Amino acid sequence: METYTIQEWLFREAAGRYDVDLAESGVLRQTVGDVEIDPAWDLDYTLDHGSDELRDALHTAYDPSVDDDVLVSTGGQEALYLLYRSALSVGDHVVTQSPGWQQAWAVPREIGCDVTAVRVTPRECPGTAMASAVNARTRMVVLTSPHNPLGTRISAQGSAELHRRCQEVGALLVVDEEYMHDYRSSLVHLGPGVLVVSSLSKMHGMPGLRTGWAIGPRDVIAGMRNYKRFTTVCNSVLCERIAARAVLETPRHLARFDSLHGPGLELLEDWVATRAEQLTLVEPQGTPFAWIELASGDADVIAKTALVDHRVLVMPESVFAPPDAGPSRALRVTFARPLPVLRAGLGALTSVLDDVRG
Repeated sequence: METYTIQEWLFREAAGRYDVDLAESGVLRQTVGDVEIDPAWDLDYTLDHGSDELRDALHTAYDPSVDDDVLVSTGGQEALYLLYRSALSVGDHVVTQSPGWQQAWAVPREIGCDVTAVRVTPRECPGTAMASAVNARTRMVVLTSPHNPLGTRISAQGSAELHRRCQEVGALLVVDEEYMHDYRSSLVHLGPGVLVVSSLSKMHGMPGLRTGWAIGPRDVIAGMRNYKRFTTVCNSVLCERIAARAVLETPRHLARFDSLHGPGLELLEDWVATRAEQLTLVEPQGTPFAWIELASGDADVIAKTALVDHRVLVMPESVFAPPDAGPSRALRVTFARPLPVLRAGLGALTSVLDDVRG
């Protein structure tokens, strides 16, 4: 497998070297003190496809079609990995997005698939471009909405167009919905042949639970479930009990998200406005992070300087793109943080950008 650039940056290059984290793409993390744990809970195995309690909570939240099933996974990333490994074969064609989540092109290529990574921009709906890339061999189309790292959403028209094209060739439309606010608005409701993935990591601020899920066609979910038996077998029963309650209490967690998102975005917008000759903000559509384009300079250099000289962590464009994608000209900055933390991080970036400007 190729090196996983996002994890390489976070877990090797940056680990232990930062005090301010504006890189992790979820809302400020919660603590064990924020959840209720019953000392009487047993520590047995749970079911391979997830506990009845958690799956029932997800059914209540999404209200999916009777033709769809639910699989609980170790984070959203495992759900996607199980999907690629169980549903794709050598020679299949996969359409995905760049910049994006490296797993979406790296794992299919490792399987032996032909992958088309459609270049997406903040100012164009990806639906048409991705639909145009679909051909008779396309087995799967992988979309992220809201998009990571751009922070934009596909339009209703764009998602409908892409779904129609997938239906024409029998391709599965896969939607990573990590930043979904309203589960009833999930694209799983587009119609048949759609599978969505999400987790508690981003909007709920609970990445340590490592609890995600996939909802989609029963036959696809069955294949993923069987593959999971060869990997992690099942999730932690303790984490699933906490997760079931968190799913049912999503409105409370979203209120916490909103309390950090609104003030943080206002501060970020004001900061970018003071550097309009250097920076362009792509207005985030409900994500805890924003994509900031650079008029000049190398995003990799800026990110590394912020880390080494100021102990501030942000994400450069290069970690979200294939090696042949070209210059790194943008930063992903997470702003759903307490204002003192965000101010400290933006202050450090100001110093770095001043040095770049000379």
